[in-house]
Formats: sequence, C-alpha cells, structure tokens
Amino acid sequence: MTFLERCIQALENNKIIAGIIIVFIIVTGISTFAKSVTDLIPLLMCSSSNRLFYCDANGLSAIKYNTGWIYLGLVDNQETTYRTQPLYSIEKSTYTDSNLTPRVGEIIKLSAKRDIVILDYKSTGVNSRFTPPWKANVLDENDYTGYFMPKGSVVEVRDISIAGYPGHDKVVWARIGLPPE
Repeated sequence: MTFLERCIQALENNKIIAGIIIVFIIVTGISTFAKSVTDLIPLLMCSSSNRLFYCDANGLSAIKYNTGWIYLGLVDNQETTYRTQPLYSIEKSTYTDSNLTPRVGEIIKLSAKRDIVILDYKSTGVNSRFTPPWKANVLDENDYTGYFMPKGSVVEVRDISIAGYPGHDKVVWARIGLPPE
C-alpha cells in the first residue's frame, strides 16, 4: 500500500478530519465567490456611451458641479518619470505630442479606485473645488468627500496640479469631471 493510499484510508476512517476538509473547501469557495462579486460591482455600476466605458459609482454625479480631485501618482523632482505606477492611462487626447502627466481636456481611464477629495468638503462643501489638495499640506477626514471613482472609470481631466518640496519627488493631482458625451 502506497503512502497516498494510507492517507486516504486514514481520512475515510476519521470523520473529524474529513469534516474539517469539507468545511475548508466550502469556506474557500465562498470567499472566492465573495471576492469575485466585489470585483464585479464597479462593472455593474457602469454604462457605455460614445464607445467609451465610464463609471460614476457614487462619484462625481453625487457632488455639486460634478468635480473633485484625485491623486494620480508620484513623479521625480524633474518631472521626467513616475516614482510610483501611474494610476491611469490616457484614453483620448487632442494633443499630438506625448506628456508624462495628463493634460487638461484629456480623457483618462483609472487603473485603481480613487477617492474624491475637495479641501474642507465636510465643513464648506464644494467652495474649495478649484484648490489642489496638496495646498493643505496634510489631508484630514474633512477633505475626503466620501465618494470615489472605481477602477475602470473614465473621466475628463479639468485641471492638473504637480507639486513638491525642492529636491523631492512631486505629487500629481487631477481635478476631474464627467467626460463629454
């Protein structure tokens, strides 16, 4: 009798171990299913228009003037390369040359969920919607709108702001809006 056959025979005779294995298989299956469902939710909240796929899941349409700021990544102090993986890709541009960061009017697709930020949103609403978040130096809970744009969202860049201390890497923030239809 081989080692594998002896293990199978031991499992057949031990109902506790067999029960544990069955519970483990069920829990693994449920957790895999739950992860799949959470990955699909943003897709169910999206629609197709003008051949561009864009999402608005509890995001821009819930905010007055349909605008807010999202963090796009970190660039070196010369603005020649990203220090982090860019959190977007350019979907549509009217510019003929390429640029490291997106420009006003370009349509970008987000490669990760992005929280929508407006300085002092919880106390002053959208009054600071044109002020880049880095001007606060440190964001706090009052700056987060509570809304987000899910991975896969396609948005229009309305403003871009790049800033950092001299000699240090710089943050890239974009003020976004819904793309034109």
